[in-house]
Amino acid sequence: MNLTLQLKGNTKVAQSGKLSLKGQVRKMQIGELCEIANFNRSKMKTVGMTLVELVVALSIATLLFGGLAMVFKAIQLSERTCDEQLKLIRVAQAALERISTDLRCCYPMRVQIPQELLSGRGSTTATRNFSLLPQSATNTSMSEMPSSIITFLTEDNYNEQMQLEQDSLRFTTAVNDPRSHNEPSYDVVEVAYYIDVDQKTPEEGLVRAVGLLPGLLSEQVTGKEQKKAVLSKNIYSLNLRYFDDSNSQWLDEWYDFEKLPSMVEVTIGVLTDADVENVKANKPPSNMRSYVSVVPIVVRSIPTGLTYEELNQSQVMEGAQEQQISR
Repeated sequence: MNLTLQLKGNTKVAQSGKLSLKGQVRKMQIGELCEIANFNRSKMKTVGMTLVELVVALSIATLLFGGLAMVFKAIQLSERTCDEQLKLIRVAQAALERISTDLRCCYPMRVQIPQELLSGRGSTTATRNFSLLPQSATNTSMSEMPSSIITFLTEDNYNEQMQLEQDSLRFTTAVNDPRSHNEPSYDVVEVAYYIDVDQKTPEEGLVRAVGLLPGLLSEQVTGKEQKKAVLSKNIYSLNLRYFDDSNSQWLDEWYDFEKLPSMVEVTIGVLTDADVENVKANKPPSNMRSYVSVVPIVVRSIPTGLTYEELNQSQVMEGAQEQQISR
């Protein structure tokens, strides 16, 4: 009986021990689950973002994208400016090359002045219409003028309203190509450079006018003998200076009717399209780029009686002699 009770007691103790082990196992499982939950919670905290962090991130991204947009805009503006400046440089190069070519081949052709103008019997209108004379000469006594002059006629003109130099020059040159006009003409032509600001005329900007029959009065020249070409609509400034080697100084106008200057300084002012519109509206340009070229004059004077063919022949002979000497 006692043994049976003792066995029952041991059985109860064993059962209670099993229960305690099960409780410990459950506690351990609960603890592990809590640790896993805490680990996952901490991991979620590290992966997720709070509202403040999200706002800060969006602000930084906005600043970065705004900076990139400004950089791209600056690059496009710089590229557009470079293209426009390159266009103006090409325009200036073409115009200076055309003027320099004509000046290098300048021919000191002499033209007779009508006797009625020399004697003073000509009217003021007729005197001014005689376009071979410079404006300064028409204001002086015509009796002091020589009977013939070299067709190298200058005018210094400054547009005060536009604040631009707008000089003009007329001379004879030997670079004419009759095929360019599809008409017969001489090898020697008169060329005039000036700035046309008259809105009534079809030309605007720097104009190159060609007279196919040099030496005529302005009223004798018809439309067939006059050819005008606009070198550039963006050139509204032309400043010409002439070097006098006898005094070693630059002059704004040339008054010597017997010889040509040794050098001519050509300065052109190129405007942007926006400044061209300002000039058309009688407003001074805000930004103008100037380009300068100095052109030497090869033939400055011709002795009386020497023709153009004789001059060419003498130059060819001189060139042949120089080649023989160099050899």
